Amino acid sequence: MDSLLRNVLSLNSTLMITSILGYLGENMKIVIDSDLVITRSGVSSRTDKPYTMREQRMRVMSDYLRGPAVINLAENQQPYPPGEYDIDLEQSVSIGNFGSIQFVRDLVIKPLSSSKPLSFGKQ
Repeated sequence: MDSLLRNVLSLNSTLMITSILGYLGENMKIVIDSDLVITRSGVSSRTDKPYTMREQRMRVMSDYLRGPAVINLAENQQPYPPGEYDIDLEQSVSIGNFGSIQFVRDLVIKPLSSSKPLSFGKQ
């Protein structure tokens, strides 16, 4: 019974959060102007292991949030072509262990004209 109640509460929370984020997502778009990939690499001071980070610049456009941002790319992931995109909320947002909204580390975006994700951050 306890797990059933937890599943029902989780489903209700998911539906409520999906509705809120869906509203926000309808009023937001991501604009990518260039397929240029910025690569940074080095050695972690904490773990002493080498790392490489790949990212692509984008612009976030909405009534309440506007400005430059970056999207992480996986090691062999092709850059997103220039265009307008939505954040794929189903792939990019989840409910955490204690009911908090969490974004995945690598957002998933999809072209505005399609409901199918273009690419995943981790492959």
